[in-house]
Amino acid sequence: MPVSAQLCPHCHRSTATPFGTTGLCLLCAGQRALALDLEEGDPLPAPAASGISHSPFGGELPDRIGPYDIIDEIARGGMGRVFAARQPRLDRVVALKVLVETAGTLDLAQRFLREAQTVARLRHPHIVTLHDSGRADGFAYFAMDYLEGGDLGRRLRNGPLAPRAAAALAQKIAAALAYAHAEGVLHRDIKPSNILLDGDEPLLADFGLAAQLEPGGDLTAVSTVLGTPHYLAPEALHGGSAALGIASDLYALGVVLYEMLAGRTPFAGATAAELPALLDHSEAPPLRLLAPATPRDLVVICLKCLERDPARRYADAAALAEDLRRFLAGEPILARAPGALAQFRRFARRHRTMLAVAAGTGAALTVGIVTSTVLAVRARQAERRASTEAATARALLEFFQRDILLQSKPGAQADRDLKLRTALDTAAARIGGRFAQEPAAESALRATLGEALLSLGEYAKAAEQFSAAVRLRRQLGLDAADTWRLVTAHASALAANAQLVEAERLLTPNVAALRRALGADDLATLAAEQTLARVWVGQDKLAQGLQLRRSLLSRRTHLQGPEHPDTLTAANEVATALLDQGQFPEARDILTRTAEARKRVLGPEAPETIESLNDLAGANWALGRLPEAEARFREVVTVARRVLGPNHPDTLRTLGNLGHVLSAQARWDEAAGVFEEAYAQTRAVHGEGHQDVLRMGGALAAVYLEEGYFDKAEAMCREIIEPTARRIGAMHPEVLASRTQLGGILVAAQKYAEAETELRATLAAHREVDERRPLPFIAESHLGAALTGLGRLAEAEEHLLSADRGLESLAGQLTPRQMAVRRLTLVRLATLYRATGRSELADGVERRLKQLGAAH
Repeated sequence: MPVSAQLCPHCHRSTATPFGTTGLCLLCAGQRALALDLEEGDPLPAPAASGISHSPFGGELPDRIGPYDIIDEIARGGMGRVFAARQPRLDRVVALKVLVETAGTLDLAQRFLREAQTVARLRHPHIVTLHDSGRADGFAYFAMDYLEGGDLGRRLRNGPLAPRAAAALAQKIAAALAYAHAEGVLHRDIKPSNILLDGDEPLLADFGLAAQLEPGGDLTAVSTVLGTPHYLAPEALHGGSAALGIASDLYALGVVLYEMLAGRTPFAGATAAELPALLDHSEAPPLRLLAPATPRDLVVICLKCLERDPARRYADAAALAEDLRRFLAGEPILARAPGALAQFRRFARRHRTMLAVAAGTGAALTVGIVTSTVLAVRARQAERRASTEAATARALLEFFQRDILLQSKPGAQADRDLKLRTALDTAAARIGGRFAQEPAAESALRATLGEALLSLGEYAKAAEQFSAAVRLRRQLGLDAADTWRLVTAHASALAANAQLVEAERLLTPNVAALRRALGADDLATLAAEQTLARVWVGQDKLAQGLQLRRSLLSRRTHLQGPEHPDTLTAANEVATALLDQGQFPEARDILTRTAEARKRVLGPEAPETIESLNDLAGANWALGRLPEAEARFREVVTVARRVLGPNHPDTLRTLGNLGHVLSAQARWDEAAGVFEEAYAQTRAVHGEGHQDVLRMGGALAAVYLEEGYFDKAEAMCREIIEPTARRIGAMHPEVLASRTQLGGILVAAQKYAEAETELRATLAAHREVDERRPLPFIAESHLGAALTGLGRLAEAEEHLLSADRGLESLAGQLTPRQMAVRRLTLVRLATLYRATGRSELADGVERRLKQLGAAH
């Protein structure tokens, strides 16, 4: 078996073992994994002197206990020891937990083995498996999984977890507890050091204080308090271990969840003697004060676990696991935040003395009046809010049943095979008349319809619904934070519909408001900034957009973890911004990792996975890996048609990308067929003037030009330029790119006078926007060719030389098509020199052309 021979990074003790480790010595790994009676924060024992027969805790190691060969001692407590041991018969390493049998501990050893029998029947993916138990060589022992991944306690010493990561871990432990409770076993000592980690998967360990739930089944004494004080429920601190039950395990898990989110326990720093009074008279620091990024629903779940009254906690661990599952899935949780009356009761319980003094001095009257008034106002507000929410829910349910679902009933309408788009269009048309007296319900319904339409690629319709929902919420004075979130959704729909100026106008104040109210790291703020970055990239503000996207990726990784779906979206958007800037290798590396992570986390056919695979194929295309890119695009088109639908914008973009790769391979007939299909469908989906229509039409015009169909190429360019200029602005870089393309087509068609007029206007616009880009020099090259055709050779030479210098200075930023124009510029210049009898200059240009061709 392999042997490692390195030093432990913690204590510098040799890690050499017959089974290999991940770097820590057995002492440190074991203390992380299976500490027996060691509280969190206990210092590691000092390393022992070298020698295979000595324990790092002092004393000699036994060579063997029963059928197990002892490798090393990895933990020691007041009641026993834990060894790493090898079981030769099965050739595996286990953690062997032992209790020395002496005259005074025989009864304890008997209970120890009964505990093993109890826990041995537990088989759950998130509970450490117990393999064997027995008595031998003066020890009572049992053997369980040996894990090198450490425990949650050590993980938390590096800082709190991202909210969703904490919720996911707690959900798995809650499920394990639900199983153990159903099997009749309480844990009674849940804390981070008893939650082991196998990678990112938690396993509940050390049922050393476990008790059977049936009467008389307690395996440990109950006259004293057992467990770790900061994780003990209030009833145990007051009533001893006899008071522990299912609700106590849930309280302990609530403390662990609080610690994962806040980086500390609710009453960190307090001694065991101080805890009962603190629990009676103090509240834990508000979770969102210590961890502002924690979503409100997760705060509610955590606080319900930490209720002082066991009856107010979750009914069982299964209910807690279900609420955590709902939170992770984005569904409404079942728990609710405490109302005003409950909050006042807490206040009264924590401040009995103050209220008693107030009553004795007459201040009770004032307190009573003020309190009654406040509670009455809050109660009326809560009642109105509850009534509104109930009315909204009833109205929405009725609307969906009668106006949407029943449309598919036979005889109810002509289209018996009701499509979702049809249902949504019908619903949108009926909302105004149905909810004139219920504006809150109308706002909620319009927001829901907007989300559905946005997911279907119906961007213009989605924007209409979001706009109406925002307007209604503001008229009603509803919660500002939720209104800001709707503004972000509205801007996202506008941006997807190429209404970038309007989207930016909404987002700029919206982002500022969210930062002030919720903080820079709130998920709503991040979503708004993410939409703003998309707008900037769409406006060709590439450096600005990339900088913001990198910041978002860093913050999401810290807050939500590296494989959270939102983090993966942020990574994908960094990569696409890099592609736009010509940084192809870095973009491809990011997209390769992101595509694999999305496959693993979301599934191979999730829309987000399809997006990453499409972008990865685009990176291969940009790097000249054309066969690989073509194969990937064909694969993605097939999946996207099946999953998203043949007319979804993302499907059509991928189809267009396939056409580009075919063009790059000079397969013009195939490319023309692909682009004609993509252009027609994209125009039908988005209407005239959308950027996707402009791009598809421009690509089709380029293919027509290559095939020699000059009239068709010119007609296509003219068809797409004016509508797009009206929609996104005449000075938009993509509009100017299409006008440059039109100028080149006119030159190829030998319409030199028209070409000169078009190109001079376009070149002036380019220089006004930004002349340090390839397109102005491409326009100048076309202008030089037009002037050559008109016989104005001196002017032509001036423009061709300027174009050559400019394109040469930007050589590292040019796409393959732009490189082709650079070579064409040299051809034009050499031709002009020969026409004017300057053969030497022509020879020099042709030599450069050969070098350029060899280099590219």
